[in-house]
Amino acid sequence: MLNLNTSLRAHMATLKARVASLMCKRTPDALSGLTTIEPNQPMRIVCPSNVVVTCVSGIAWITAAKETRDVVLEPGQRHVAARKARLFINGMPRCVLRFELEAKP
Repeated sequence: MLNLNTSLRAHMATLKARVASLMCKRTPDALSGLTTIEPNQPMRIVCPSNVVVTCVSGIAWITAAKETRDVVLEPGQRHVAARKARLFINGMPRCVLRFELEAKP
């Protein structure tokens, strides 16, 4: 029984490490220029203020916490995420995005 528990713990630790490596948490103000999201490497963002996400190439699938609909961006399209929004962004299969803080009127 000891070997089975040890084996299960090692397997769970490996799975947790894989999941953590797939999830990259960034803040938009730390992003500079263009950001590429590779296949199977989604990105999580917590917006410090209103953030404009513009798709430069590829297709971006954006899921926002507490929202009922997802947003799919194609090149040239943009999405404004509210302050403190939690975004989960996945490239389909790969996308290049530009993040900018929304200008205040």
